[in-house]
Amino acid sequence: MGEIEWKLKQSGDFRPIKIQVPKNYMIEKE
Repeated sequence: MGEIEWKLKQSGDFRPIKIQVPKNYMIEKE
């Protein structure tokens, strides 16, 4: 999840929240 938070922050749309996504989401975004 840290990687997703990093991407959001890089996009300038970072929010200090816990993002919960299915495992397949992480794989697809890899």
